[in-house]
Amino acid sequence: MERGLTVWVSGRRLAGVVEDIVSEGMGWLHGYYARYAIEAGIARAAVLFDSEGPVGVDVFYNVSLGETELCVHYYVVVRPAKQGMGYGKILVLSSEETCHANAYVATTKSTNQRSLRLFSSLCYQGFSWEELAEIIGWDRVHTLMEATCAYEDDVILLKPKDIVWKLGKGRVSSPRRIWKRICWEPWARLYY
Repeated sequence: MERGLTVWVSGRRLAGVVEDIVSEGMGWLHGYYARYAIEAGIARAAVLFDSEGPVGVDVFYNVSLGETELCVHYYVVVRPAKQGMGYGKILVLSSEETCHANAYVATTKSTNQRSLRLFSSLCYQGFSWEELAEIIGWDRVHTLMEATCAYEDDVILLKPKDIVWKLGKGRVSSPRRIWKRICWEPWARLYY
C-alpha cells in the first residue's frame, strides 16, 4: 500500500463516514442503505484514509448459500476527486482479505464502466442476469439477486470464475434473512 494510506475495517463505528462517502458518490438513498446495513449488524466497511481523511469505502458482508460462502461487495465508492488512483482496488482487496469466503460477488449497471474495469482487473467475471440464467437457471439468479440486493443492477461480477458452475449445482439455501434486513426493512422504514 502507498505511503500515507490506511484501511480500517469497522462495523458501526464508522457508519456515519460510510454514509457520507456513499451519499457523495451515489446519492442519499444509497448512503442510507449502506448505513442501514452496517447498523443492522449485517455489513462491515473497509474505509480508506489518505493524509486528507477518508477517501473511499467498500461496504461488504458474508452470505451463505449452502456450500458457497459469498462475500458481497455491496457498495464500493471512492470520492470523485480521488478516483483513478487505484483506491478502489485497495478497498476491494482489503475486504477480500477480511471477508473469509470462497467466492466474491459485486453487482453494477452495464453503463458503469469504471466499476466493470475495476472488478475485471481483479479477475471477476461479469454476466448479465440473462446470461447467468442461461447457465444456472432463473431460480438461482433470483437467489443471487436477493443475496446482493441488486434489483437496480443488470450485471453481476463473480470471482473465482469457476464459482458459476458451483452455483449451478448442489443445494443452495435462501438468503431471505439478509434480504429482509438490508433490502426490505430500510425500504419499508422510508415508505411505510
